[in-house]
Amino acid sequence: MPGGPEKIARWLCVTAVLICAGAAGSGEKAPARKPPPQEKTAAADVARKLRAQWKLGDLNLTREAIEEASFAPDIKKAAIAAVDWFVARQEALLKDVEREPAREAEARASRAELQAQYRQRMAMIYDDPEMMAELSRRLKALNRELETLADSADRMFDKLEAAGLTPEQREKLKPVVRQASEEIKRTVAKSASGSPKDDQVRDEAVAKYREARKKVQQHLTPAQRARLARKMAED
Repeated sequence: MPGGPEKIARWLCVTAVLICAGAAGSGEKAPARKPPPQEKTAAADVARKLRAQWKLGDLNLTREAIEEASFAPDIKKAAIAAVDWFVARQEALLKDVEREPAREAEARASRAELQAQYRQRMAMIYDDPEMMAELSRRLKALNRELETLADSADRMFDKLEAAGLTPEQREKLKPVVRQASEEIKRTVAKSASGSPKDDQVRDEAVAKYREARKKVQQHLTPAQRARLARKMAED
């Protein structure tokens, strides 16, 4: 150890410089700044507002309707790909906004461009009156089914009975329909209007409905599915 106060002070200074230089040369980066909770909340609110306005739930219902439509296989495949493409890119924009709320205006502009491209990709259906009529009819049936589940499990089961259920189907479908109705009701209860159409809960309600619908449909025959869809579209 060097002797004398002045030598000791110089030694300490040199040591500090060497330590700092070693840390700088180690390649270690300062930890990234973590946004405070209020910033995270504000970012989530901005993204949530955009999600409600962009109506991704309706787009996912459109995908369901396309899957069941009587369109030619190549048209159906192209249309489903277009919906998936549009949904994925909007989800990416929403994630960007969650990270940086200041990018909201940029996200809105990008989404407008994506929407125009989506319209072009769907022109084979949107520009054909017959296909559009079928798509609208199937969307109407899906929306009625969702609204019925949100209203009452018993009402939904009555619709299924009208499609001609066997005793075995009744036994399997009753718990599925009841659980689906309860989940959708809980989701809808979060909204101010208490409706599955409310933008505040629309995406989540549609997601719950799509999960339930897969479980219901697997217990129905193709003829029963067709009868149910007709019943829903006519009511």
